[in-house]
Amino acid sequence: MTETILGGDDPHGLDEDLAAHLAGLLLDIPRAEPLEPRGPTQFTEEKTGDLAREVEPVAAVDLLLTALESDWWDEAAREIENRTTTTQIEPVTESDVGETETVDPVEELRAELVPAEPRTVVPPSGSGLGRVGVVLVLALIALAGLALRIVNLGVVGLNSDESVYAGQGGALLGVGSMPEHFSIFRAHPLLLQFTMGVVFRLVGENDVAARATVSVLFGLGSVVVSYLLARELYGQRVAIASAGLLATMPYHVVVSRQVLVDAPMAFFAVLGIYLAARAVRRDSRRDLYLSFVACALAAISKEIAVLLVPVLVAWMVFGPAKIKLVRFIGPSMVFAAIGLPFPLTRLINQPSNASQFFLWQFARAPNHSPDYFLNVLLQFAGIGFVAALIAGVAVVALRRSAADQLLLWWLGTFGLFFQFWPTKLFPYLFLILPAMVIAGVAAIEHIAQRLLAQSMANVAIALSAVLIVTSFTIGSAGIVLAGPAAELEGFGDFDIEVQTFAGSREFGEWAGENTPDNARFLTIGPSLGNILRFYGARDSVALSVSTNPERRNPAYIPIENPDLAMRQMSVHYVVWDAYSADRSAFYNNRLRGYARKLGGEIVFSAWAEGDQLVTTTGPPPDDVEVRIVVWDIPGAGSTTGGQREAGLS
Repeated sequence: MTETILGGDDPHGLDEDLAAHLAGLLLDIPRAEPLEPRGPTQFTEEKTGDLAREVEPVAAVDLLLTALESDWWDEAAREIENRTTTTQIEPVTESDVGETETVDPVEELRAELVPAEPRTVVPPSGSGLGRVGVVLVLALIALAGLALRIVNLGVVGLNSDESVYAGQGGALLGVGSMPEHFSIFRAHPLLLQFTMGVVFRLVGENDVAARATVSVLFGLGSVVVSYLLARELYGQRVAIASAGLLATMPYHVVVSRQVLVDAPMAFFAVLGIYLAARAVRRDSRRDLYLSFVACALAAISKEIAVLLVPVLVAWMVFGPAKIKLVRFIGPSMVFAAIGLPFPLTRLINQPSNASQFFLWQFARAPNHSPDYFLNVLLQFAGIGFVAALIAGVAVVALRRSAADQLLLWWLGTFGLFFQFWPTKLFPYLFLILPAMVIAGVAAIEHIAQRLLAQSMANVAIALSAVLIVTSFTIGSAGIVLAGPAAELEGFGDFDIEVQTFAGSREFGEWAGENTPDNARFLTIGPSLGNILRFYGARDSVALSVSTNPERRNPAYIPIENPDLAMRQMSVHYVVWDAYSADRSAFYNNRLRGYARKLGGEIVFSAWAEGDQLVTTTGPPPDDVEVRIVVWDIPGAGSTTGGQREAGLS
């Protein structure tokens, strides 16, 4: 007779045979006949994978009860279903066992299938730093990334796009006078705009608060999810290096510090890709659904993110996972439920306006040369990073592991789209920058391990990461600490100019305090008018807005006869700004001609002295770098002009 393990004081009152029977039923494993005792307990035998495990029947019941209460049960059940088989084990004698150390088989199985605690943020890995070292390094990266994204955040005001998104948010939630000056619906969905409206409701109309929200929540947040993705794909070492590069790279820092829809889109996109990778590794339906939820949130930040769905489906269907298409029906319905309301609302309520925006996006003329994005990376990431990126693309294309294929789908789809899309704008690369960084770091690791011994490879990888992060930190710090009128040069001059619109905030605030509520301003282009509406709550029209509906942004109204409008006093001020003048010499000369012809008097100007900005309620000095000049038009003035030309050339 074998000894009964459960009995007497045991609250369950189960005997050994009943416990073994329950374990067999719950695990769906054919019940094995009990063996003769070998030591103090009785075992049934089973083989999981290629490891033979022996489990106490009563402890197996406890294991199952624990697993049923655990979030990891789905994974445990799949492991048991896929890998468990029953085998016949020869009786083991005491002489066979010898004096080897006894290992608790129940705890061993529990550790593999049903972890006692969820996976920590910093799991053990081959980084060589240890758990404490990893935590310290990640803390330093987070601190550096946070500092680079919030220091001097208000040194210059919002630019044109930032003003539009912030103004839409204010209009959406009825903040101040913004509903009078900004339409809720424009070119993009409204997730970021709604977030800005909530911020303004909580803290008031504050441009620094708006930027800080985007910088921390979405900018630094994208670094965090990129770290998680890199760790999921390539391990801790690649993840730490990738997080360090993204946290300090000048390009990532510059885009993160702005209120742009690209920031939340990239954050949710990387989160969705990470969850998809985890869904494949764990065969988790929950993670797959969450991945599509994150992708939908990316799509309602900026519509180009709808391409994430075919990217992820293609990787999971045609890649090593070979997931069947039927698995995507439910997640796709969730994606549609989140992503479709915005476009359907536009098409139902404003079909004409929605179609105008759609056609305008496709009708826009190319605004940059084909090498624009390469020059952006050279100037704001450096030639070293570009070299690592090229090597990374080559390595993942040749190696083509499951992780490599995901990066290739991601980079290839969006990279080709951005390259061949006629309009190329500075923040576009923000969406694929994590893939670029991860590929570059993975290439450095791969090459180092191929060419060097393991110990030397570890040193080379760590040294490369430290040097690049240090270089990035110095470059980003120079940009962050620069004055409001400084040019953002990065690592060289590759003819990539990031306009800060220095002086525009000061002009808008001056207009709001010193002009009538119904004052209207004439500008060269609509960009300055957006900033004026946000800071000054004043209306404007722009010379460069075409009278042809097919060639203009539907959000802007053209002015057919500026001369007549000013003579009839429907336009009261003329505003010149250096940014718009540099983009359009024709409209620059035309606007200055109106100011001379109608005898305008200079009532506000802003100029740069070094990297600092100076303003005055009059004309600027001679021989200075003028940024903004405002003329007050008194109606039908003299044809000889009013104040001097204010040093404009």
